[in-house]
Parts: sequence; C-alpha cells; structure tokens
Amino acid sequence: MKKSSILISADSLKRKNPVLPQLKKEIHSLLLDINAKIEEANKNGIVEIYYNLPIIFRNIECSYLSNADIQKYIYDNVMDEINKKGFDAKIRTTKTETIVKISWRIDLYTPEESIKIRQKLQDMTF
Repeated sequence: MKKSSILISADSLKRKNPVLPQLKKEIHSLLLDINAKIEEANKNGIVEIYYNLPIIFRNIECSYLSNADIQKYIYDNVMDEINKKGFDAKIRTTKTETIVKISWRIDLYTPEESIKIRQKLQDMTF
C-alpha cells in the first residue's frame, strides 16, 4: 500500500465540510423570502426592494467558523444568486445591519420587439 493513500488530504476534508448543508439551507431560506418580497413588490408596481439580511447566524452550529466567515459565505452566495437571475443588487453592511437593495426593470417589449415596433411605427408615419 502506498503511503500517500493512508492519510486523507486536507483539501478533500474542506470539500466535505459538515457545515455546508446548514449554510445551504440558510441561503435557500433567505432566497425564498427575498423571492416572495420581490414578487409582492412587483405585483404592486414596485421595481425595487430593500431586504435586511441577518448579521448573526446563531442557527448555524459550527465551532470552527467565525460569524464573519459565515456571513461572508452566505452574503456572497445570496448576492451571486440574485445577480444570476438578472437583478441589480447592491449590499451595505454596517456593524448593526446588512441591507440589500434589489431592483429590476419592467419593460413592455424585449429589445428586439422594441426595434420592430419602432420600425413599424416609422413605416406608418406620414
């Protein structure tokens, strides 16, 4: 047996981090709540929301990660997901709160449709 296969590598342990499921559950919960707020705002003709992210994550049980590390991971993943969905998102963190400003556009037409309609209207002018 090779000596290198006796001991597991630290890198493989990092990838099997036991706190990841807790972090992913927290991120999922936050994104569900953010989605509900966005849908409600959009229904009411509002194109921007402000969302308070938690600053302390007491429900994440982990003795080897600081709250700052947990914050960084959760905030980064939440912001990435919001941006991936096409929203404009900005974050502001202070010692007492973390606020995310999320905005979106409501267009009547896609850019392609808008060009076609503009041309159609130009063709109809006298």
